[in-house]
Amino acid sequence: MWSARNNLFVVIAVLSIFALIIILTGVIGNQTAVSVFDVAVLFSLVGGSWLWLVVKVARRARILMTTLNLFFALAFLTFGLLWLADFVLPRRQVEGTVDKVYENVSRSGWHYHVLIDGRHHPTTADVFTRLRQGDHVRATIGAATGLIFRTDPL
Repeated sequence: MWSARNNLFVVIAVLSIFALIIILTGVIGNQTAVSVFDVAVLFSLVGGSWLWLVVKVARRARILMTTLNLFFALAFLTFGLLWLADFVLPRRQVEGTVDKVYENVSRSGWHYHVLIDGRHHPTTADVFTRLRQGDHVRATIGAATGLIFRTDPL
């Protein structure tokens, strides 16, 4: 008999195989890609586990709590799959001049940003520290999130 526990096992197995393929084929080559991949797997696993929990206890829980939990589980799963899409979908290349590099801090931590030819792109610390205003670069950007994975000087 197929159960919710088996479904969770399948989700974890598929994500693990996906992670192994990405690591072995060398897609992950810098801190940005590793951190994005870690976030994607984390949110996918949390969302899948939460969804499994909602399905398992839905019979006994109240409708409001089940609906709320289902919403959060789907949100986590969607967010995780969005980040995973950066590894599946082809990345785009942007060439241009760095207009501005800036960082800001919030309750969730430091956020790094780059303006290339007037277009905003979020990035991580390793890419951010190598860029200066006026640099001519070719940036590799994730298709789903718009995050800069790497930059090469022109």
